[in-house]
Amino acid sequence: MIESLLVVVIVAFAIYTWRVGREAGGYLRFIRGILSTGPGRQVTLDLHISTTVLCIWMVYDTLKVGISLVWVALYIGIAVFMASFGPLPYLLHRSVVL
Repeated sequence: MIESLLVVVIVAFAIYTWRVGREAGGYLRFIRGILSTGPGRQVTLDLHISTTVLCIWMVYDTLKVGISLVWVALYIGIAVFMASFGPLPYLLHRSVVL
């Protein structure tokens, strides 16, 4: 059940992100637009803090659950550039392993 929900969230979020990026004239224009305002910078900073906490948790959880560190390194690499697109697939991977 949880796996299906995670797949739906990942796919829906990917489609929405693609559409918003396309509407903004590309990913870089999208980011520039967000960072051009104080509230946009605050939300971006909050997202980075949350993603960092999730990445730290993923490392500790990986060691506890037994998922290869290679996988968690991949998910963290994705998170560096695409925030939620790193932890969401990790949660899916984790639910399949457990």
